[in-house]
Amino acid sequence: MADVDRRAFVVGGLLAGGAAAAALARPVAPLAAISQERLDASVPMRLGDYHSAPGFAAVLPPRDDLSKRLYDRYLARGYVAPGKPPVTLVIAYGSTQDYGLQLHRPETCYPASGWAIGETERLPLAIGGATIAAATLSAERPGRREQVLYWTRIGGLFPDSDWQSRIEILRGGLMRQLPDGVLVRLSTPAQPRAFAIDTLVQFNALLVDALAGPGRQLLLGRKA
Repeated sequence: MADVDRRAFVVGGLLAGGAAAAALARPVAPLAAISQERLDASVPMRLGDYHSAPGFAAVLPPRDDLSKRLYDRYLARGYVAPGKPPVTLVIAYGSTQDYGLQLHRPETCYPASGWAIGETERLPLAIGGATIAAATLSAERPGRREQVLYWTRIGGLFPDSDWQSRIEILRGGLMRQLPDGVLVRLSTPAQPRAFAIDTLVQFNALLVDALAGPGRQLLLGRKA
C-alpha cells in the first residue's frame, strides 16, 4: 500500500509539473517597458544629506545581447554627503522575468568586470514595511576594494534565492502575467566592512523613505 501511495504521489507531482510547464509555455503578456526618463525621475537626486555627484564609475553587466534582453533600463548614480562615505547606486529594471531571463546578481557581473568577490552573506533589511533578505559581499580588484549590499524584487516577491525567484515566475505564468524585476545595488569603498555595510543600510533606508508614487511602485512592486 505504501508503494502505491508513493507512486501516486510521484505521478501527481509529474502531472502538476506538466501542467505548470504547459502554463508557462503558453504566451503571456509582459509588462510595458518603462522609459529611461521615468526611471531617472523615480529616484531623487537628494537623499537626506546625500546628493548626486558626477564622476562615479559603476560596475554594470556587459552590454551583450543577453543583458539587453534581461534589462530594459539602468540607473547608475553616485551620491556624496559631508563627512560620510560615498555611495554608488545601481538600479537595473527588466519588464519580463522568466525561466530563461532572470536578474544578474553582483556575483555574476562583478567577476565579469574583473573583480574578485568574497562569500555572499544574507542580511535582514527593513524595506516597504517588511523585512526582506538582502545580501552583502566584498569585491576587490587591484587598487580598489568595495563593500556591496543588494536586494531584488520579482513581481510581488523579494527573493533571496534563485529557487524563490522561480516560484514567483511560475506563479506569474499561471496567472497569465510574466512578472517584472528590479535589482537594487549599493556599494561603497569605505572600510572596515562593518562600518561600510552599516553605511549602505542607512543609505537604503533613505532611498526607500524618499520613494513616492511611481518610484515606490517601480522599486517595491505594484502593491507598495
